[in-house]
Amino acid sequence: MVRTYKKAILLLIIFGILIRCLVASGIELGNDEVYYWTYSQYLQWNYFDHPPLVAILIRLTTFNLTLQNVEFFVRLGSIICSAFATYFIYKAVSTTDTERAGFIAALLYNASFYGSIITGVFILPDSPQMFFWTASLLVLSKLIRSTNRNVAHWALFGALAGLTIMSKIHGVFIWTGLFLYVVFYKREWLRSWKIYLSAAMTFLVSFPFLLWNFQNHFITYQYHSSRLEGIQFKADNFFREIFGEIFYNNPINVFFTLIALSWFLANAKNLKKDFLRISVLIAVPMILLLLFLAMFNDTLPHWTGPAYVTLIPLTAIYLSKTKIRKNIPTAVKYALAFTFLVVIVGATAIKFYPGTPGKKKSNFKYGEGDVTLDMYGWNQAAKKIDSFIIADEASGIMSSDAEFVSNKWFPAAHIDYYIARPLHKFVIGIGGMNDLHHFEWLNGYRLKDRSLNDAYCVVPSNYASDIRTTYAGKFQSIDSATVFPVYRGHKICKYFFLYRMKNFLGVVPEVRQNH
Repeated sequence: MVRTYKKAILLLIIFGILIRCLVASGIELGNDEVYYWTYSQYLQWNYFDHPPLVAILIRLTTFNLTLQNVEFFVRLGSIICSAFATYFIYKAVSTTDTERAGFIAALLYNASFYGSIITGVFILPDSPQMFFWTASLLVLSKLIRSTNRNVAHWALFGALAGLTIMSKIHGVFIWTGLFLYVVFYKREWLRSWKIYLSAAMTFLVSFPFLLWNFQNHFITYQYHSSRLEGIQFKADNFFREIFGEIFYNNPINVFFTLIALSWFLANAKNLKKDFLRISVLIAVPMILLLLFLAMFNDTLPHWTGPAYVTLIPLTAIYLSKTKIRKNIPTAVKYALAFTFLVVIVGATAIKFYPGTPGKKKSNFKYGEGDVTLDMYGWNQAAKKIDSFIIADEASGIMSSDAEFVSNKWFPAAHIDYYIARPLHKFVIGIGGMNDLHHFEWLNGYRLKDRSLNDAYCVVPSNYASDIRTTYAGKFQSIDSATVFPVYRGHKICKYFFLYRMKNFLGVVPEVRQNH
């Protein structure tokens, strides 16, 4: 039986890699993905929004940006991390319970839209985070079984927890859960130097992240605190968070996770599985805190993804006890089928939906509200726009040193990757820090040895912007150059507006010191 599950987990990982490769190579990069690609252009110890490991991952899989022009290689790190995460969660549960429970856990991880697609295809900080998060869970499962004797496990856990934080700040919840576990169940560990060694390892590994924030006056957290709108219940955001969490983590997974959690709470005293206790103490506080924040502030459902992943071992062990005669419980099969269906429908809609379900009343806002357009039409538009700009420069209408400008990080990052980069040009951010984010730092790199004079501005209709109002007084002249339609399924899905802007009169946003 052991050999059967070892072969099964290998086949599951290979099949998952193949599916993710097909999806990753078939659709264009999304808003967040191209934004994180800008991280990789200039490596820092931290960025405005997140720690640096996503940037390093992109550097590695594009062979130091040699293959950055291919979306697949930009995303390849996510596919690799997902494969390892599948194995790590399988081993963690196998160590705690049985090989069968471990295999069920691996299936549940791949049935999770967050685990299989959001972090397994799209290149996000969550991708390396899941690699180190699940590796941390694996080491915790071994640490608990070794009854606190293995120094190597403590040191390795500390390093992995630090790397999780260097992927995304949410990694601190791993230590929060461990601390609660120690307080409630293992206070004697506080008398052991090993736990302090582990904490020191985490501190050392994540120190560059802390230092950068100190040097930059904790600018990220100042930004997030400025977004707080007072203690006023925001029902729309709260329920969006709840339903988003349910969908991202697969409704079937979530349903059985709640049942498994109830089973655990009812039998906690009789269950001799401390790994489940620590999993619950990592996951539940994280979910409750983010649900509380969602009541008063804008949140994103995938932020709780690691918490639901941490509850997968509990769910897998519960399901393994209920349907002994079946290698794979029926519920898990339905969960996998649901995720597979969502992937097929989603990818098909992005690539082939005729036109757009978004706004169509005016060309200026054509396609607004259609989220599928974030990953469609950029290559098509780039060919037209780049050809137009080359002709402009050849005829002397615009200078060859004209760059691009944008006032928001999206669609600035898309313009940077698909339109400016092939022309060996840059996007310069002109606007407020709350809109530009990392583009303020990019300005510092890109204008180090040059100045902004003439520029182009690209405006996709699904992110319409009044250019003359936005850049009023910043350029001597602003002229509409041309409009390009983008087609999907032989129907127009959005437009791209191109503007010529001459003689920059404004001031580029303050260039912050890069560390």
